[in-house]
Amino acid sequence: MCRLWFSCDVLFSTASIIHLACIALDRYLSIVRPFDYENTSAERRRYIMILFCWLVSALLSFIPIFTGVYTTSEQRHKIDCLNQVHGRCIFAVNQAYAIVSSSFSFWVPGAIMIIMYVMLIRIADRKEREAYQIMDGVAQRRRASQLNQFSTRRRSSDDQIIAETTSMSQQISRNNQLTAATKPKSINGHSNNYRREGKHDSLDRDMDRQPSVDLHGALMDSRNPHMKHLRRERRAVKTLGSVMLAFIICWLPFFVRYTACEPDRCNWTIAPLIADIVFWVGYFNSMINP
Repeated sequence: MCRLWFSCDVLFSTASIIHLACIALDRYLSIVRPFDYENTSAERRRYIMILFCWLVSALLSFIPIFTGVYTTSEQRHKIDCLNQVHGRCIFAVNQAYAIVSSSFSFWVPGAIMIIMYVMLIRIADRKEREAYQIMDGVAQRRRASQLNQFSTRRRSSDDQIIAETTSMSQQISRNNQLTAATKPKSINGHSNNYRREGKHDSLDRDMDRQPSVDLHGALMDSRNPHMKHLRRERRAVKTLGSVMLAFIICWLPFFVRYTACEPDRCNWTIAPLIADIVFWVGYFNSMINP
């Protein structure tokens, strides 16, 4: 009965951890290859991942434990004695099994999760920078177009002012020959300046009223499909980061003890309460996994 209990314990704990690594890999592929994510091959890949998780977990649990290769003969004798006399199940493993099982159950999946998370962070940052660069280019082109239109309108306004001023000067010269040498210049100058300033003020006000390109607002617009995709990717990265952090906090103490300690010393000298706490913290991580 103890062997069945420990086999199931290793099976479900290992499957839970390897599933986390597969989720991280799947998230990475969904962001790197978004067009291939929803096709048939992607679905088949997920089924293969799930099958791989349970197959590796079964190979690490039932076969080694029921064949007895997971422990030494001396430890197996102690385990049988404790089971018969005190009714206690002790999971005492040899160093080889501890290294192999912990590698597949924790160290390799943990490394995959960390690598995928770092790569996802870099990809998300790069895509965000590219989005800002694209929107900045759009803003610059739109601003240049506005300035070009404004310059064209201003030149047209100047030509109109010159034509109107020339016509006025000719009319004043014909009507008042006596004051043509003194007054018209002042009148023409004031009229010219007044009209030019009035026209320019009007154009400046029109320019100010032109809708400016708000780069941040355009990027954060909820209706922007590209920004929706970027926000989904950011949420996926944050979710993966939270899952990875909980995974490391919950399982690291157990696997450090499980891998680094000498079996003859750790399996029999660590207080049962401490061992139980370390075990149940790891079980808690399996409970909160998505």
